[in-house]
Amino acid sequence: MVMEEKVEEKVRASELESSMGLHPHGKLLSSYLGLGFSLFLALLPSSSSISQLSTLHLKLLQAEQELYQLKSRRKEDSKANTID
Repeated sequence: MVMEEKVEEKVRASELESSMGLHPHGKLLSSYLGLGFSLFLALLPSSSSISQLSTLHLKLLQAEQELYQLKSRRKEDSKANTID
C-alpha cells in the first residue's frame, strides 16, 4: 500500500510538472538561473566594503581639491615671477 501511494505521488508530481511546462530543459534553465542569481547576491559588496569605498571617495575628492589649489598657486607664482 505504501508503494502504491509513492507511485501515485510520483505520477501526480509528473502531471503537475508537465502541466506547468517544467520539462527537463526547463528544470535545467530554472536551476541555472537560480544559481546565477545566488552567485550575484553572494558577490554583492557588504556594507563595510561600501563604507570603505565612500571613505576612499571622500579622500580622493579632497586630494583632487588640494591638487587644484596647488596648480592655481603655481600659476599665480609663475605670473608674479614674470612680472618682477
